[in-house]
Amino acid sequence: MPGHGCATAPRVTARPWRSLAERGRLDIPDLETAIIRLYALLVPHMVFSSYGTAIDDATTDRPVTSGVDMFLGHYAPGGRRLAGGGLR
Repeated sequence: MPGHGCATAPRVTARPWRSLAERGRLDIPDLETAIIRLYALLVPHMVFSSYGTAIDDATTDRPVTSGVDMFLGHYAPGGRRLAGGGLR
């Protein structure tokens, strides 16, 4: 079905991140890359669990929480970004 599912997810996901950037809460010079980075942190875990592998809550929480912390630290105003976009 056009306009639904994975194809529209980045556009829908962009709205809150764009809003936070506009309000100065995050510094996101390249929104598309930021969304791809966030998905790269979260999607592998979701794919892994979708194949029927049981993952307990504690194991789920650690990579998701640390991935989001890393993402927010990277895009925080005055954050830990280097010139090439990597972390200090």
